[in-house]
Amino acid sequence: FFEVSARCNLRCRMCAINCDTRYDPAAGRPAIFSPELFERLEPAFPTLLRAYLFGLGEPLLNPHLPEFARRLSDEGVEVWFNTNATLVDGAMAERLAASGVRSITVSIDGATARTYEAIRRGAKFERVMEGIRALGEAGRKWGHPSMDFSFVAMASNFHELPALVELCADAGGTAVH
Repeated sequence: FFEVSARCNLRCRMCAINCDTRYDPAAGRPAIFSPELFERLEPAFPTLLRAYLFGLGEPLLNPHLPEFARRLSDEGVEVWFNTNATLVDGAMAERLAASGVRSITVSIDGATARTYEAIRRGAKFERVMEGIRALGEAGRKWGHPSMDFSFVAMASNFHELPALVELCADAGGTAVH
């Protein structure tokens, strides 16, 4: 696991980043995983089977993510990460696919704008769906990345799970967990 970003652009109701003081900007933790640190770890890459480029923060806030993915995949490492997909557009989906990312999990907790936006505070459902569709299209074109959805079931959203499974399938995703 490489936590490539210790910051997030959302304030989701259930996320630990909202209360874990290690993620507070005043805590002094670096906001992003630096290229210099990544370079220091490069000698270990040939020994890796898979690398997860995420933690609690949003990986796409790190502008070096596609380059990190490319360097790992060039060494034969499977690259996976989770994202809230708010920063994905067609160009970013293409960059991620071209960099060799094998699997992306999209954190999405509602099948309607009302439910999703109440949980994923700061996100816009339709914008996220555009990003998800772009990831699905890139996956079909390149043969990767595969995409699945991660759903945090709560009293306020579990009734939307069947519709979310439909959204995932329609966008080219492979699973909802």
